[in-house]
Amino acid sequence: MVYSSATDLGGNVQTAVSSAAFTYDIYSPTVAVISPVNGGYMNALQLTSSGTVADDGANIASLMVALSSGGAAAGSWWNGVSFTGPDADSTYSSTSSYEGTAVSTWNWTRPGDTKMETGKTYLMRVKAADRAILSANVSVYDYTFTYDAVKPTATITVPLDGSYYNVPFTIGGTANDYGVGVSTVWVSIQELGAVLVVAAEGLVF
Repeated sequence: MVYSSATDLGGNVQTAVSSAAFTYDIYSPTVAVISPVNGGYMNALQLTSSGTVADDGANIASLMVALSSGGAAAGSWWNGVSFTGPDADSTYSSTSSYEGTAVSTWNWTRPGDTKMETGKTYLMRVKAADRAILSANVSVYDYTFTYDAVKPTATITVPLDGSYYNVPFTIGGTANDYGVGVSTVWVSIQELGAVLVVAAEGLVF
């Protein structure tokens, strides 16, 4: 709190003292990206990026996002139409109106599928500012993710479709992905017809 009182040359003293309260804050906001994880992947079903922002001093004023298709190179930033923006500062887009909250979540909608390229790694720059006047405390964070809109394929090669087996065998096949690579292949077995055949070793289907 700051107080002020004036006295003139005639000795008259100000009766109503002026006052102003302020909070001293030298710390910048902290930002975290929840989805997609840093260094992870984003598929065609994930239309937004999300995260949290916090500032314990002056509270949050703004959080903005810029996206580069070329590792932050000049001329690679999303400008709302194409990845030709000159830099992050001229292409930032706002995420929310925070009204001075200390902790909040945020969401940002990425460019449409036709503007994104499968297998390409993108750099997302997140800029947060607090409510300190004259010169706001600002923090900038960079995150990367790889976009993948291509679904993988798994093909069974053993057993052959429609074939018969009378000995144990190993199920096998191939898996391909023309995006970023296969992570997991799941196999399930379904009994068709539920007809039991009695064999010497026991019951088989």
